[in-house]
Amino acid sequence: MAIKSRKFEKAEWFKIFSAKKTRIIAFIVACVIAGGFCLSFVLYANSHADSSSKSYLKSESYKLASNEMYEELCVTASAYLRYVDEDQNYTQPRHLLNDYLNYLDYNRYKYKKTEDGIRLVDSQFDYYVGITQNGETRYLSNIKDIENYDSETDKIKAFKSSHKNYI
Repeated sequence: MAIKSRKFEKAEWFKIFSAKKTRIIAFIVACVIAGGFCLSFVLYANSHADSSSKSYLKSESYKLASNEMYEELCVTASAYLRYVDEDQNYTQPRHLLNDYLNYLDYNRYKYKKTEDGIRLVDSQFDYYVGITQNGETRYLSNIKDIENYDSETDKIKAFKSSHKNYI
């Protein structure tokens, strides 16, 4: 056995890899490769950290939910708010209100009946929908701060202010 081991040690390729300089060079190359990998990982993480805070805006589910909410608000403004009085009582024939509620049910829109009329329920979006007729504005919203403003223009200015993030 000892004879075979010495033959192995005397082989030319073994001498190249057992040399001290070659081991040092191999260690340095391994460190450079590992460092490059770590650097690329850090750069990748940093580039995605900035865009990840608003990446949900690009997702298909967000776009779909946003479009659905917009449709709900348009339907609400045209089919419901147009026909309520200042006390949120529906003024048209009862079958039109039932048609509106059937439309919401058919499209699986969530709503609840309250003392202030019908409220759309949405956990993902804050909403405000208003309609102005004959100088009078009626609105529905799930935003609690809205009641602090008296006029329609004050409400809209608040939505557009720098400390709010309403679309």
